[in-house]
Amino acid sequence: FPVQFLIRHNFKETYMVVREGARDEIEKYLSAQLEKEGVKMAVEYIVIADESEKGTADSLRIIAPKTKSNLLVISGDLITKVSLSELANVHRASNASVTALVAPWYSPPNADGKKKRNKKDGRDFVGLDPTDNRILFLSNEKDLDDEIVFRKGQLSVFPHMRLYTTLRDCHLYIISQTAVQTLLNKP
Repeated sequence: FPVQFLIRHNFKETYMVVREGARDEIEKYLSAQLEKEGVKMAVEYIVIADESEKGTADSLRIIAPKTKSNLLVISGDLITKVSLSELANVHRASNASVTALVAPWYSPPNADGKKKRNKKDGRDFVGLDPTDNRILFLSNEKDLDDEIVFRKGQLSVFPHMRLYTTLRDCHLYIISQTAVQTLLNKP
């Protein structure tokens, strides 16, 4: 689904971060799909060890030296029809360092027709500035201790932050080259 998303938006090259044990299978499948659809897309695989604890930021540190442009990061399990050009326009117009796609939490109805969220997924805590929807805080409850801590300086600058648990981080980000350089300089 994410590769189809990139094809729909005319991407011609991509970096794909994959676990070592899955690389051959993913590469074989993806090559066959691209050939079947007649799509020319250069795919460079960034392979990480199966037992590695590397996250998105660690993967970006590997990719960053290979590119001089903004990066689009998209999770392997995202299915969306969002307009990337609209998201990119917001990113550019806001002169943003990072633009993240968040969406209302969706819970499919269970057998009795009631919606129930899967508790093991964990809630996302999304703090937004009510004046411009700037993301001021973003974390999953699994990554937090028993309490949420905000820096006093952040609350001075943004005293009216609204904290939501009804939004979900979709794991689609546009990251400026400035933010990527910050990741490289301050691991």
